[in-house]
Amino acid sequence: MRLLNLHLHTPFRGLPADFHIGFRSGTVPTYEQLEPICFVGLNGSGKSNVLQVLAEIFYCVEYQWLVGKSGVRHKDIWIDNEFIRHLAFSLHYVPDKLSWQLAQQDTKLSALPGFVPPDVDFVRLFPVIRITKETGKQADWQLLQTEDFRQLTPVADYLITPPLPRHVVGYSSGMNELISNPFIRLDVFYAERLFQQTSHDDTFSGDDAEWQSQGYPEDDFDTESLPADWTPDQASRNRLLYLDYESNKLITLANFLIPDRKQLPLLYDMARIEDVRSFTITINYPYTLDSEGEPLRSIPLPTLLNQTIDKLTRCATTWTGGAPEAEQPVRLQLDFWVNQATKKAFNHHFRTADNLLNELYGLRLLNVLNYSETLRQRIKTADADDNLSMLLPRPEPQDASFHVGNLKLLKAGSAQSIPYRSLSDGEHQLLHVFGAMMLMEQPGTLFLFDEPETHFNPEWRSRFVSLLNQIVADPEPDPNSPKKIREQEVLLTSHSPFIVSDCKPENVFVFERQSGGTVTYRRAADEHFSETGPFNTFGASESLILETVFRKQDSVSHLVLETIERIKREADTLDAVRTGKRELLQLGESIEKFDALNFLNKREKQLLNSTL
Repeated sequence: MRLLNLHLHTPFRGLPADFHIGFRSGTVPTYEQLEPICFVGLNGSGKSNVLQVLAEIFYCVEYQWLVGKSGVRHKDIWIDNEFIRHLAFSLHYVPDKLSWQLAQQDTKLSALPGFVPPDVDFVRLFPVIRITKETGKQADWQLLQTEDFRQLTPVADYLITPPLPRHVVGYSSGMNELISNPFIRLDVFYAERLFQQTSHDDTFSGDDAEWQSQGYPEDDFDTESLPADWTPDQASRNRLLYLDYESNKLITLANFLIPDRKQLPLLYDMARIEDVRSFTITINYPYTLDSEGEPLRSIPLPTLLNQTIDKLTRCATTWTGGAPEAEQPVRLQLDFWVNQATKKAFNHHFRTADNLLNELYGLRLLNVLNYSETLRQRIKTADADDNLSMLLPRPEPQDASFHVGNLKLLKAGSAQSIPYRSLSDGEHQLLHVFGAMMLMEQPGTLFLFDEPETHFNPEWRSRFVSLLNQIVADPEPDPNSPKKIREQEVLLTSHSPFIVSDCKPENVFVFERQSGGTVTYRRAADEHFSETGPFNTFGASESLILETVFRKQDSVSHLVLETIERIKREADTLDAVRTGKRELLQLGESIEKFDALNFLNKREKQLLNSTL
């Protein structure tokens, strides 16, 4: 896919109303290399807010589509969150070719007046999707054609599925995980629908149901209108995936248990991780509570989750416990000692690493059902500035409905397996970012990375963009096939000149917050970017990027600079000059040190001449 432009009609966190940003030109993607869009700027400049609002927009559309899919009319779809209802925007993007081809199979779309037949050249007449939302209304989407950008159709009832990104993957390396909010809200939606599926069973209804969903108009959605077997399907269940500590364990397992991607050696090359040695999966079957808070009855799980548990049991080395009895909750513990037979079993039952991640993610939703009704309602109605990740409970592993524990890895140079939790922050970040890209490299994936390299050493930072391209590259390119066109979109924020040096100037945006609070940005390719015009970031040196992009005029730290300035100020006698020279010689080499020595030499000559 390819993001074109975003226009906010209402404020969003640090971004003002009428904020507009053009990401790329209105042409079809034709580049062979991934070309990330890079946002830089001081802390608090607003660059992360752009990633956050994009995640909120795709949450809004995904939510509406899923609810509409269950039979609720478009005009009746209600979003609990006031700040989402107030949000107004327009977003233009080009879908990937495969998603567009799948959308064209919808007979409702092909029947519309002016529809372009599928055999028309995609490059010559590619579609542009425009998603718009007015304050207090649902989001709508229109289809534009690039020859004259005429409007083909507005979709009023949401019966025609918009060609959304295949995945929207979010990540933040800091504690301010506001970007995770829409992902958390969608998890609550999925989990409540899992509960509502079981509510069709007459044996599970009544006042003793602890997990009854609330918060929707007219008391709730009409669950009677939902199909009896409705559940978030695997194609959409993790369309929005946030990379946190727990999801990273699932990604690590999926990559190593079904290593069908030849990019996996990259993890060995970088972090010297050879394989997974062992792990445990624990499932505490859900149940309802009586008035005294005691377990009353077990809750039947959806068929898909039971099938996943059955397949995991068949892959396990040993297991204890089992499915719940009628009136008694049961814990199931699966222990895995990983060898070639284990991997063969996982490959047989789950087929692909991506499918394994999907199914493990479905089980992870059981933990969301443990949230109290009050917490779930607060998540759905939270204000724009609430950090939902800070509200989530952190149960003890033995109390979680689904938990992956005792994960141990084999690492080169270590005679014994090492616990997953003992990896360094940089190694965790490596598995987070690049492990996810190995699983989500499909065309049409949108990656929203907020400072994805903060824990990397300088060598890893300098290889970041190169590694992105290695991971999404075809491991065995066909020399007879046309060139591979990148159809993923990567947006990232960074403070690293190494990252900026690997980005083309038209993709580098420097954000600034003015004294009045207004957020502005400059594109490095713009004529007015600097006093000397545009700045070619691609291949520029670290020092030049620090000076031109980050406006860091000095090549040394502030502490060293203060020392140098003090030495120069105190150079009013010959003794002070000579003492200052000796002090400067204790510093490492830098331009500032060289200039200071020149200053002291000139000062020494002046003082000597004045004594003659």
